[in-house]
Amino acid sequence: LQGETPSPTGVAAGCDFASRCPHAVNDCHRRPPTLAPIDAAAHKTRRHVVACLRQGELPAFDPLAAG
Repeated sequence: LQGETPSPTGVAAGCDFASRCPHAVNDCHRRPPTLAPIDAAAHKTRRHVVACLRQGELPAFDPLAAG
């Protein structure tokens, strides 16, 4: 991830990655995401969850392909 690492002593109002995420929108800086299950078959895993407010809008990320 590019950008500055958030302060370990400060508590962000929204997503911890919002300041460094290329897909972040204003809402990401305001609301924290919750964990949500995603299609395990598409990721070749038994169970995979993601915490992102834009999870349904963005293309799926395959952690196994990312290497």
